[in-house]
Amino acid sequence: MTDSLHPRIHELLTELDRTQQEMHAMLAPLPAEHANTVVHDGSWSVAQVIEHLLLVEDGTGRLISTLIKQCEGTTDAETDPVLPTLASLRITDSVGHPISAPPSVTPKGEMSLADAMAAQQTARERVMAAFTKGAGRALGTLSYPHPILGSLTTYQWGHFLALHQQRHMAQLRSILSQLPV
Repeated sequence: MTDSLHPRIHELLTELDRTQQEMHAMLAPLPAEHANTVVHDGSWSVAQVIEHLLLVEDGTGRLISTLIKQCEGTTDAETDPVLPTLASLRITDSVGHPISAPPSVTPKGEMSLADAMAAQQTARERVMAAFTKGAGRALGTLSYPHPILGSLTTYQWGHFLALHQQRHMAQLRSILSQLPV
């Protein structure tokens, strides 16, 4: 990342990178033999949580790329921070309230943790590259509805990915705390 990016893109990329690094650091010490352990009936394993993040990241990344293309030729004169705009939705505060994932983003449980992590990392890099390419465009002028959160701007879709990851990191912490030492 470079400081020459539009301030909103810099802010967003910093947050996406921070959450990604935090997740990788949390999972680095996990022994491979525990990656597919399900701690409660009906819950997901660590590998399945990462697969879910991959599926969400990939689909949302395609949407973000489409929205960014639609903003070609526009200029974002606004520099106010975008991260506070989703604070009222309290996405990460509601981790105790499970949300059923739609079939399109429900993990099949067929990926190893290493494969899921690598694929999710690649999807995150594509999202960050799309935002870098779209830096300076009026990304706050286009929106698309989220099935639960309502209409989100292009910036907010990027921030949603970081918040969604944080929400699932709380889930991962819970799983990790219940695994055998």
